[in-house]
Amino acid sequence: MTPRRQLWPFAALSASYFAHIGFFNPYLPLWLQDMGLSLLTISVLTAVQATTRLFAPYAWGAISDRTGERVKLLRIGAGVAFATACLLFWDWGPLGLGLVLLLMFTHTSAMMPMSEAAMAHLVSRGGAFDTKRYGRVRLWGSMGFLVTVFAAGAWFEAFGMQHFPAWTVLTLGAVLLSVWWMPDLKEAAHHTDEHAPVWPVLRQKPVFWFFTSTFFHVLSHIGVYVFFSLYLDSLGYSKTMIGLLWAVSVAVEIVWFFTQSRWLPRMPLAACWCCARP
Repeated sequence: MTPRRQLWPFAALSASYFAHIGFFNPYLPLWLQDMGLSLLTISVLTAVQATTRLFAPYAWGAISDRTGERVKLLRIGAGVAFATACLLFWDWGPLGLGLVLLLMFTHTSAMMPMSEAAMAHLVSRGGAFDTKRYGRVRLWGSMGFLVTVFAAGAWFEAFGMQHFPAWTVLTLGAVLLSVWWMPDLKEAAHHTDEHAPVWPVLRQKPVFWFFTSTFFHVLSHIGVYVFFSLYLDSLGYSKTMIGLLWAVSVAVEIVWFFTQSRWLPRMPLAACWCCARP
């Protein structure tokens, strides 16, 4: 049995990382709007995060596989992201701000995949993934999101959006402390010649439909992530109410992570229609 104390650092990282995301993603468009930027510029700047996810997770994952140093890479990424966030206190203009966000997102976009890969080894029993243990750890991330999305909204309503950079530094500081709490465990390194070719896998129908559904799933969220807060603000909602409306969906997520071990065994992936067909 995995000692519970080994999972606390992962719970802390999940809570602090999603606490950062919980205020940053919903309120970044409002901060940019407060700076007087156009809607098109806001769209481009918020798209920087998605752009980094096209290359950063794979680059960090490749380095992690070759070195086995997931925790050390997490510490490097958190440290650089924290230092980069300090640059948000200065006015760099749209282009300069885009470069700052590019550097910061490049070092944060792979933090959850690498940490969850490390956690998977701890919550697996006899080669089987323990969904109950994973859910109980991951729900701390949703709770962190829930707290900051509401607290930040109340704060920005009372004191203004000019404190957005300070919130960024504080939350990424919490992430940095969390990754230094994690045990520095080195895993076995994997070399390139040990991996099977990826294209034959991608051409399989179940894999094709999986990524197709993922594409549309993410696409459906883009409008919410980028424009939901701006839309509510244009309707006259307060920052506090905007945070509360974001928190509602996260509360549902917390319930799912807490109870997913009951439902997932009843919904095996093999029952998917696209996988069951010959």
